[in-house]
Amino acid sequence: MSEDSHKPTFTPVSMGFFSEWYVKVVWPSGYSENVSGFKNEAHAKGWIQHESEKWIDEKRGPRG
Repeated sequence: MSEDSHKPTFTPVSMGFFSEWYVKVVWPSGYSENVSGFKNEAHAKGWIQHESEKWIDEKRGPRG
């Protein structure tokens, strides 16, 4: 299995008109969770591009 098959998918989602955004995270197991606190879609996409790998590593903990 490739490394990518163990990574979650990330989707920016609006909480409503003129509202905050969150990132919906869906793990390969089907478990989903939300990362909130984004002011717009660009902010959420920027987090996905620049911070999501670090976030995955923090969620998984040390590998050995």
